[in-house]
Amino acid sequence: MDVIFRSYSSWWWLLVITVLLLGLFFLLGFLDSLMAVLKIRRRWRSGLQGSLRVIRILFEPVALGVWLAGLILINPVIHGILILAGTALIHTHVRNYLSGRIFLLENSLKEGGSLVLQGEKAEIVRMGRLGIKLRTEDGLQHIGYQDLANGGYVLASGSETGEFFNLLIRRVEPDKKHKAAPDLRDLLATSPYVDWSFEPVLVKDPEQVDLWRARIQLSTQTHLPELVQLLGEWGYDCSPTTQSSNGTSAPWKI
Repeated sequence: MDVIFRSYSSWWWLLVITVLLLGLFFLLGFLDSLMAVLKIRRRWRSGLQGSLRVIRILFEPVALGVWLAGLILINPVIHGILILAGTALIHTHVRNYLSGRIFLLENSLKEGGSLVLQGEKAEIVRMGRLGIKLRTEDGLQHIGYQDLANGGYVLASGSETGEFFNLLIRRVEPDKKHKAAPDLRDLLATSPYVDWSFEPVLVKDPEQVDLWRARIQLSTQTHLPELVQLLGEWGYDCSPTTQSSNGTSAPWKI
């Protein structure tokens, strides 16, 4: 047992572990990018993306724990003391990182979404590993996950942030190679812009075969032009069916 322990307690094996962990990290990133463009059925794609997202969130702390364990095995006393001292020096960052993993697992905060923090509405610009970047009336602000959890926040609903859109979708380029055009719902499932926490409502016009009325939630308002362009590439024309809720002439926002 002692021989086995010593054989795996070396810098060589730590290098092997490092390469394997980095390889898995980049592989998970590649699979995530692949899922965004892979054309498969919506329920399969949604399930695979959800599972992959959880795996990626948990992989980082687990991989870091494995690497630190390998480092400690090389010299338990010295490396153990160094790791404890380093953790004590950056304990705030460690707490923010672990809190961030919890926030990501809950999946309640998303880039492009909005929240109310200390009575002020803010847009989530970026979710990092240690905190989130917010855009407020006073400018950009960075807040750690631990401070966010301690201070509390209120999520703004999709209708308040303008993420819901009523669209009129018409197929302008019928598929001549196939008897039936690809299902619009399956095509939307391959789009990275649609937020499937609210399943799109598609109502087919009874009088016109290639016309749909849709209510769709996007991950962020800025994704609408990209979705319109993507629909155009698929052979669909997209136009609004209602004005914005505040009565302005904004062409897309409900």
